[in-house]
Amino acid sequence: MKSSHVRSRPRRRRTAGKVDLAPLLVGGALIAVLAVIVVVASRSESGERAANAAQTDLIPIAEARELMGTRIGVEARVNPVGKVTQEAARDAVAQAFETLDRMNGLFGWERSEVTAINLIDGKVELPISPDTAACIAAAEAWRVKTNGAFDIGVGSLRSIWQRAASDGAMPSDKTIKEARGTTGDKCYILEKNEEGAPVIKLRSKKAMIDVGGIAKGYAVDQAIATLRAAGVVHAQVNAGGDLYVMGGRDSKNRPWRIGIRDPRYPEESHDHHPPVAIVELRDQALCTSGDYEQRYEIGEESFTHIIDPRTGRPAKRGVASVSVIASTATDADAIATALSVMGPDEGLAFVEGLDGIDALFVLVEKGEIVKRSSAGWSELDIEVHWRKPVDGEGETGGAADDAADGDGDAGADPGHDAGDGGDHDGHDHGDGGDHDGHDH
Repeated sequence: MKSSHVRSRPRRRRTAGKVDLAPLLVGGALIAVLAVIVVVASRSESGERAANAAQTDLIPIAEARELMGTRIGVEARVNPVGKVTQEAARDAVAQAFETLDRMNGLFGWERSEVTAINLIDGKVELPISPDTAACIAAAEAWRVKTNGAFDIGVGSLRSIWQRAASDGAMPSDKTIKEARGTTGDKCYILEKNEEGAPVIKLRSKKAMIDVGGIAKGYAVDQAIATLRAAGVVHAQVNAGGDLYVMGGRDSKNRPWRIGIRDPRYPEESHDHHPPVAIVELRDQALCTSGDYEQRYEIGEESFTHIIDPRTGRPAKRGVASVSVIASTATDADAIATALSVMGPDEGLAFVEGLDGIDALFVLVEKGEIVKRSSAGWSELDIEVHWRKPVDGEGETGGAADDAADGDGDAGADPGHDAGDGGDHDGHDHGDGGDHDGHDH
């Protein structure tokens, strides 16, 4: 369960410094932060420090756009004396967004390749792109590994519960049973045609796929691959909480610091409340699944929007959020969804059997946060002392007293954040329209 990037470092006592936890200005636009917060070590004189930064400090090139139903931030950090110029980094960020645009055309909830799949007759074989095929194949692998706790074949079930919430009436047991008959290996066939191109066929007219629990993670990985191909070494891509950080956050290659939002408070007030955890990552993904802002309201009852494919009903595990660290955002996204279904007991036992995966469950019991995590999580978690913003801090918001890294430097980070923003919980694992069966 050891991470080759971070966990080999000896733990050191955290001392002085600050971690900014609020939205930051990037390229003139205020970027909101949700389930996952990129936090950076910075001094209060950030403007002066940036103006007088040493030549070895990394320069952030960042942009954010609305895509896949969320606000996606892409940031590349370059060394002024390095091989990748600022102009090249800007081109790389633009290329990453071209990749994300393409992913939106495949997985978005309006007129995408996935919506086309959900509209085909059960007898029709539909050619699909290699990326869609790869994403579905990854989803199928995790369906098998999780014994059905993760399953993109829940599209028909999700449609039923959405309709129930709209009508204000619980679905019948018969309706749920029929929809369960279109999940798992009864949902679709993914194969190649005679030319070797990927094709998909739904097994029945009622079958629908819902890629909301994996597609954004897959898109993040593809954007990172684009940045890496352009020669970028230090970067982050954050799609509403599906996050991957590449390289280090500064010229010393120190790990990125990522905060996980307290699920008890709305997104717009995150800077007034400390994160439930801050982890240090390098060349890793962190994805968070939660139900604290998306629920089905049916009559007097409230249900999580996360469907348990094994029962056909909303998961009943009392989990406010689950965060997963993995080597790819695709895997982290799928596992986070599965763990939300499994709950902490089954979920942590499952994670301990996986290599290179760690997870944090956040439960809210009697209004208080209860955290349960895998054995390796604590080696990535860092201690901070957080304080609320004071008058005059403005957009810098809340701060946390944090350690330098044992070298007396509060950090050479330029204090920028490509942000995430976007969907309601930082992860929207499904909840699309009746015909597309997914929502990002």
